[in-house]
Amino acid sequence: MGLIKKGQSAFQLKTVALICMTIDHFGCYLTFTTNNDINSALRIIGRIAAPLFLFLLIESLRHTRSKWKFTLRLYIAAVAIQICNTLFMDYIAVGYMSSLGNILQTFTYTAFYIALIEWLIGEIKSKRILRCILPMVLMIVPFVIAWVYMFSMENSHEMLSNFIRTFTPSPFVVEFSFVFVLLGITWYFVKSKRYNSILFAVLCALCFIIPHSVFFSVSPIMFRPIFFNVYQLFVGNQWCMVLATPFMLLYNGQKGKSHKYLFYVYYPTHQYLLFALSLFIIRK
Repeated sequence: MGLIKKGQSAFQLKTVALICMTIDHFGCYLTFTTNNDINSALRIIGRIAAPLFLFLLIESLRHTRSKWKFTLRLYIAAVAIQICNTLFMDYIAVGYMSSLGNILQTFTYTAFYIALIEWLIGEIKSKRILRCILPMVLMIVPFVIAWVYMFSMENSHEMLSNFIRTFTPSPFVVEFSFVFVLLGITWYFVKSKRYNSILFAVLCALCFIIPHSVFFSVSPIMFRPIFFNVYQLFVGNQWCMVLATPFMLLYNGQKGKSHKYLFYVYYPTHQYLLFALSLFIIRK
C-alpha cells in the first residue's frame, strides 16, 4: 500500500471543484430562485471551481505521458460540448438570452501552449534552430483565427463564425479569457505552490481593483466580450476566485481515485439539466 499523505488528493480537490461548480450554476441559471442575494451568494461559492480545475489541469499535464494526446482529448471534448451547447440553445432554449459555458476550450488552449512551449524549448536546447519555426508558427495560428473571427462577426458571416466558435475558437473569447490561459502556463513553469498562490492572489486583487478604475469605465470597443473576453474576468464577483487558494495549498501531490472521464460527462450534463429545469419553471 502506498503512503497516504496529509492534505487533499487530486480526486478530492476535483470533487470540491465539481460541487462548487454545481452550486455556481444553481445561481447562474436561477434554477431554484430568482432572489438576487441568494444567487449572488451561490455564485461566490462557485468562484472556487474554475481556478481549482485549472490547477488540477496543470498537475495532470505535469504527470501525463503525452501532452499532445491529453490536449487532443480536451479538444475533442470541447468540440463535442460546443456542438451540444449550440443544439441546446437553438432547439430547447429558443429565445433565451443566457448561454452555456465551455471552459474546456480555455483548458485546451492552456494545454496546447504548454506543449508548444516545451517543444520549442527542447528544440532550442538541442540547437535545432530551423525546427523552432513550426512551434512558433503554431503559436501564432490561433491569433490569426481570432482576426478571422472578428472579421466574420463584423461582416455577419454567421456560418463562418459558428464554425470558428465550434472547431477553432478565438483565444480572445474563450471562457475566463486568454488571461486564464496565461495563468495556467505560468503555474506550469513556476512549479511552486507558494509563488503561484501569490501570483493568483495578485490577479484576484486586480479583478477587484480594475472594475473600479477609470480605465475600465471607458471600456474601449476592443474589450467588448464578443471580441475580447478579458472583460468577463473583471466583472461581478470574479475576485472571489481567491477562495480557491487554500484548496490548492492543501494539495498533497497524490492522484487519489481515478475517474478520468467524470468531469467530461458531468460538466455538460449537469448544465443541461439545470438549465432545462430553470426553463421549465420559468415557462410553467
